[in-house]
Amino acid sequence: MSLKQWADNGWLRAHQSSRQEAADLLSIVDRDLGDAGRTAISADWRFGIAYNAALKLFGAGSLADLLGRSVFDLVHAEDRAEVMRRYRSALSTGAANPPIVQRRLRLDGSMVYVETASAPLAWDGGTAVQVVMRDLTEQR
Repeated sequence: MSLKQWADNGWLRAHQSSRQEAADLLSIVDRDLGDAGRTAISADWRFGIAYNAALKLFGAGSLADLLGRSVFDLVHAEDRAEVMRRYRSALSTGAANPPIVQRRLRLDGSMVYVETASAPLAWDGGTAVQVVMRDLTEQR
């Protein structure tokens, strides 16, 4: 389902971000990436890093519940090809993917809708793709 369809159904609320909000978000990302360390991001589609919001979103009790797990374990089967396409697009074009609504699976198998955006990121002499998700459960 696209963001337009969500907006048409009245499930999204408008929000205008200020320059300060954007700067604050970027400072958090910079801090978190610095804290992650060199070995935290995995090139083999496995969780190499996760923050408290990800633990909550996926219903994980601890970081150990996610680390080393394939990211595809937690992507709805019908959305896996799109996740792969968007990852490859970010790497090949060097551009961010626009936000899109997708389905993810919690560790208990229940489904959650998320808004997800991804963008290429210079990382340790190469390029990684950073994915940011927002839980849309309350808006459904």
